[in-house]
Amino acid sequence: MRALLATLLGFIGERAPYPELAQWLPVWRKVQAASANRDPFVASVIAALKADRLAWAFVSGYQGALKSVFPDSVEGGDVGALCVHETGRKMTEVTTSVEFCDRIPRLHGKKPWALTSIEDLTLLELARRSDGPQKGPGST
Repeated sequence: MRALLATLLGFIGERAPYPELAQWLPVWRKVQAASANRDPFVASVIAALKADRLAWAFVSGYQGALKSVFPDSVEGGDVGALCVHETGRKMTEVTTSVEFCDRIPRLHGKKPWALTSIEDLTLLELARRSDGPQKGPGST
């Protein structure tokens, strides 16, 4: 299957070992830059073909999914993280809220976990509008 995908996408090459995320991200960013004119899914598959482990292939696919769903939110080469979880809450009961002051979003709330320690990281935060419903539909 890998050989078929590599042939179909025009990528045939060796995979070097990337034991740390800090070693993998420059490779991923280089592939993303070279694939800037491609669909995010295709770009993520091309990068995943260079991955030496499942974790880096997953990172690549996750980034492709974020770029597909939120195309204007994550710049090319930046890493995106979707911050959704709130301890013990359903998505319809999210307490993190966002208000806009002069079109600048201001977040209020807490998330128990978020990806950090990555340069050029964009956090995509699930929040409800501060002027919207407290529960149920209305999350943004």
